Amino acid sequence: MGIFVLGLAVPALANVAHYDVRVDGLACPFCVRGLKKKLGELPGVRNVEVNLDQGRATFDVAPDTVLMPGPVREAVVDAGFTSREITIRATGSVQGSGDDLRLDVGGGHRFRLRGGDAFARLRSLVQGGHRSLAVTGVATRADGMWVLRVDAVRRLEGGGG
Repeated sequence: MGIFVLGLAVPALANVAHYDVRVDGLACPFCVRGLKKKLGELPGVRNVEVNLDQGRATFDVAPDTVLMPGPVREAVVDAGFTSREITIRATGSVQGSGDDLRLDVGGGHRFRLRGGDAFARLRSLVQGGHRSLAVTGVATRADGMWVLRVDAVRRLEGGGG
């Protein structure tokens, strides 16, 4: 029974939990409303905020939903704008060793983890046996895979490691 309960808890730890998207082309309150509506239509998206002055959209994603950056970028384009830098906070299980690390965020989706201010800390945590982590950084697409620059990392409580 204990193994079954643990198995149910692990998927809730894996997802892309928060987005901060820099957006070019926001010019008026109608732009804000249109982008907010488009982003709000994505699965699991909640708490959408669009800041006209900063050219930035932020939102959370429900724990039971895996939303990768591709559909977010498409929603921004569909709303008539250009997405620039996409910063995410993703939680999941880190696989690999040394400089070849990947974050499994569930649903068969993963990020290659590279560089950034906290990459050395990430390696240290993984070497110490900590695999359930939250990683924050800029997501980009390279060689057919999503890459996440490791700007911040923290251990997940109760995440088995």
